[in-house]
Amino acid sequence: KKAKILNGLEMLYLQAEKSWYIWQEIND
Repeated sequence: KKAKILNGLEMLYLQAEKSWYIWQEIND
């Protein structure tokens, strides 16, 4: 159970990081 929650958070973090880079590119 714990591993599943951690995996979900990791995926959310990676998605947020990707979105941040895209946002930075747009607003350059």
